[in-house]
Amino acid sequence: MTGKSFVKKFSWIFIFTCVMLYLVGFYAVGFYVDSGQYLDKYDFENPVTAVYTGMRETLSYSRRGRYDLIYEYTAPDGTFYTGYSRVDYSKSEAEALIGEEVDLYIDGKGDGTLHDYSKDNRDLYLIFGIVFLVLGVATALTAVVLYKRKPR
Repeated sequence: MTGKSFVKKFSWIFIFTCVMLYLVGFYAVGFYVDSGQYLDKYDFENPVTAVYTGMRETLSYSRRGRYDLIYEYTAPDGTFYTGYSRVDYSKSEAEALIGEEVDLYIDGKGDGTLHDYSKDNRDLYLIFGIVFLVLGVATALTAVVLYKRKPR
């Protein structure tokens, strides 16, 4: 089987592989870039203490019967922060956590997050993204080389 006939016969595999590698690569690099905005926005060095004050059923139909916890914090300057945990708990778990204290990272302008983005391994997303993009290019080049190779 020549390279050209091999590529023609299995071209859908090369195309699918390239597309998947590019998608994963772009997603990983995009996540790296997107998560960087949080590092500049919130003060991760000095968390404040918020309190879980209630719960709400998750809005997703696929996660019915799961609950997010609502947190509240009032800053010394009077700025009120509220939000929800984005971690789905069972009803009994959520009820047990109401009144618990949690670290809240704030921006000083009324926005806060419970997730410490400074502890994320952001560089891994960049490395994986670049690796997948390079593999996508290598797969495409392999297909081109096999297609253009002269039969012996």
